[in-house]
Amino acid sequence: METIDAALVGFGAIGAYAHCKALEELDEFKFAAICDLTPARLTIAQDSYPNIVPYANYEALLSDGSVGLVVLATPSAHHERQAIQAAEAGKHIVVEKPMCLSADGATRMIDAARANNVCLTVFHNRRLDADYRLVKQTIEAGLIGEPIVIESRTHECGYIGYAKEYVNWRLSKSAGGGLVYDWGPHIIDQTLQLMGTMPSSLYAILMSKMYYEETDDYFKIVLRFPNGVVAQLESTLFARFKLPRWYVLGTDGAIWSEWDGAKIRTKVAGFDSEIHTDFPKDRNTRFHDNANEFYRSVHAAITSGTDPPVRPQQIRDVIRVIEAAIESSESGQVVSF
Repeated sequence: METIDAALVGFGAIGAYAHCKALEELDEFKFAAICDLTPARLTIAQDSYPNIVPYANYEALLSDGSVGLVVLATPSAHHERQAIQAAEAGKHIVVEKPMCLSADGATRMIDAARANNVCLTVFHNRRLDADYRLVKQTIEAGLIGEPIVIESRTHECGYIGYAKEYVNWRLSKSAGGGLVYDWGPHIIDQTLQLMGTMPSSLYAILMSKMYYEETDDYFKIVLRFPNGVVAQLESTLFARFKLPRWYVLGTDGAIWSEWDGAKIRTKVAGFDSEIHTDFPKDRNTRFHDNANEFYRSVHAAITSGTDPPVRPQQIRDVIRVIEAAIESSESGQVVSF
């Protein structure tokens, strides 16, 4: 098995929590380097992973000929430029979500990867979540008939990573902060994967009420699809009561799913039946298992030429939806595609 030397760029919360652990654990990769512009973070990275080569300069990292894969876990506004630089240096690329801040930027990233014959993918690990997989499998199996309404949400309350006293780039609009660029990419992507197509129109509300000033700490996006299905997506940081992660109504049943389990109401041979499911393992363990599964697929894409685990063209559509949601919220109008 070919081992790929991998480097992380951006030793922040998600870089340390998700990417480092996967790259360190998997035999498919040698965790070779970490790049961060903040000296204190780079020191912590060296203490945590003493075998890595530290870089305080991104261009210096790209000049390291031994590095085959670059993982970008930097502020979102930097993703486009850094991914294009990595592609031009001949590096394969994993980009944290959001892929970038515009659909045009996503196209430039895709073009750069194609021109330099490197793999480009985006860390949409939530495609592997147990709750999403159950919803997808239930719909595809026809257990609730044809879907009519899909509700998908993430409800948090005072999530510490976003509180005002933790001033960071997520509070900055120009850096790509806010919930619509944080949870938005995940739940939009899951919905587009469920439907297999772009919506025909959307209406959105983005608000800054509790924790943010210039970026949103609440959003609601209502998508209407060509087949008539309506999807309502919502995320907030001030939900003192939480609604279910998923609530799906179909012609012959319904799904109610939380993070750790679900119940399905379905008609079987004309009789109502209720199915209860508990997801295996705790939520954090599942998160790390999913990250490992994602990176195994990245390795296969690089070494065997298989499709990457997440095709960047699909995520360009996610960015199109986010751009339309921002436009709708600012104008108060429905946006059509």
